Amino acid sequence: MMPRLVSVLLLLTLAFSCAVPPMDAVRDLAAIHTEDDWRPRSPAQMSVAPAYYFGDLTAVAERAGSYTVEDHRALEKEILERIATVDVSDPAESLEVSAWMMVALLQDNHAPARKRAAEILGRNAGNWIVTEDARLRTANPDINLVAALRGLESAEDRMSFDLALSQIGSASIPDAVTGIRILTALGRKAIDFTYSSGEGDDRIFSTALGIVLMGLEQGRNDADAEVSETCVYWHDLLLPRAQEAAVSR
Repeated sequence: MMPRLVSVLLLLTLAFSCAVPPMDAVRDLAAIHTEDDWRPRSPAQMSVAPAYYFGDLTAVAERAGSYTVEDHRALEKEILERIATVDVSDPAESLEVSAWMMVALLQDNHAPARKRAAEILGRNAGNWIVTEDARLRTANPDINLVAALRGLESAEDRMSFDLALSQIGSASIPDAVTGIRILTALGRKAIDFTYSSGEGDDRIFSTALGIVLMGLEQGRNDADAEVSETCVYWHDLLLPRAQEAAVSR
């Protein structure tokens, strides 16, 4: 019995240690969808063979390549589960993950994937409220969002980033597509300027929080009842807490 138990433990340890990193999973999620309309795509340029997501330890790991996707929905489910393990205390990763989860929530044609995306968004936003002091801000309609976003994306140092952020943080964001673009830029700049949990400007996470709430609000109208209920749950849970944080400052 002991040798068999040891073998099982070794297999479990190997599976855990060789699991696909969450950010690689994010890129694989994008890879199995088309860029223009988020439809299933095969073959797809992935970081590992699809079988690896299903626990096949004989599949070649850490080898990027073009792979045929035989069961898109099953693979997407496993990829989302890997993405859900992202370290929410890492600002850059949680922001980038949230940008892609917004895409999945609003564009994926498979309801369970949209529901899981909403859950991941809700967890990330909740963490920003608790650990990063994120809160909703009053928008200033006079701010030129186009110029502010251009400044954000082109920022080359903390000074120019701070200037753009001061504008973005108070701007009125008109739609979820613009919000996704802002989330993506915030994630990349958090990497460029090496922000870590508790160190980043709370304006980053306050802006991201407002965008995620916008996505969840839009998800309330999802045609699938479970997706809609999930969005309502997270939106209504987060909103008063975000407003309480604003009052407490």
